[in-house]
Amino acid sequence: MTQIQLADLAGVGKSTLYDIEKGKATVQIDSLFAVLTAMNISIQFSGPLNAAFERWFVTQTSDQRRTVSNRQIYTGDSVSGCTSPA
Repeated sequence: MTQIQLADLAGVGKSTLYDIEKGKATVQIDSLFAVLTAMNISIQFSGPLNAAFERWFVTQTSDQRRTVSNRQIYTGDSVSGCTSPA
């Protein structure tokens, strides 16, 4: 797959792919996740709140899950140690 094909598939610019390849520290995280998703690569973060977040996540509707999966930042009420969408 070419850089242009991958950029199109991920919905990012070719310059973003170049920045990622070169290890640029200021690449937008949503762009990085888009490229990784297009390449079928996942990253899992672990920490003390993971179990609480997973319990909260499974109670959400598919639209809410999609929003969480798109890595949007939330403010609002805390649910089992996690911040829920406002």
